[in-house]
Amino acid sequence: MQIKSVIFDLDGTITQPFFDFAAILREMGYPPDSGPILELMKKMTQKQQDETEKILLAHEDKAVTESTLNPGAKETLTELRRRGILIGILTRNRRDNALAVAQNTWFKI
Repeated sequence: MQIKSVIFDLDGTITQPFFDFAAILREMGYPPDSGPILELMKKMTQKQQDETEKILLAHEDKAVTESTLNPGAKETLTELRRRGILIGILTRNRRDNALAVAQNTWFKI
């Protein structure tokens, strides 16, 4: 069977782990063991969701400028491209932020 495409997670797979979710939860006023942030937001009022969104956006914007590739990621992505294998990213980050991280890290290969 020939591989035609590969899907990666972004943060922690292609890039060095960047997000400190425990710190983000504390910044939001929740204990670090509150669970996944997006699921937690479903239980919030609209005002709380809006404030949480601002916090998440600030962290994602910071990730755009500060994310770095994991060791071997550049070589892996380069080889996949050389072989004509499509590369996909599956992430919970916003699409525009994920694309910006990609452009700042591995699209420069």
